[in-house]
Amino acid sequence: MTVTLTAYNLKQKQLAEQIAQLDKEKIYNGRIVSVLPFGVLVEALPGIEGLCRIAELDSNRLPYPDDLFKGDEIFVKIIDESTKGLRLSEKAANLIRKISVVDIPAIIERKK
Repeated sequence: MTVTLTAYNLKQKQLAEQIAQLDKEKIYNGRIVSVLPFGVLVEALPGIEGLCRIAELDSNRLPYPDDLFKGDEIFVKIIDESTKGLRLSEKAANLIRKISVVDIPAIIERKK
């Protein structure tokens, strides 16, 4: 039996290992690398990209990904990972950012 390891297979394995080590609770400041009719591809970390579908873009934006531009930065959170890649959400990231910045100090103050 012969096993052939190509550069593509090695790169995919390394990428899968990097993705497995990502903190799913963390919010990433990503850069849009491609605008598609159904969402945007975002580079969450160097070399690691994921899809943020239209439904997961912040509702304060106009509902078309064409309103975003390649190179724009957005905050994203990983909501799923699979063999197809990462699914990202700007809505989830912004919700967590709003809660952590606005509500937590108020909650702490109320408990005193």
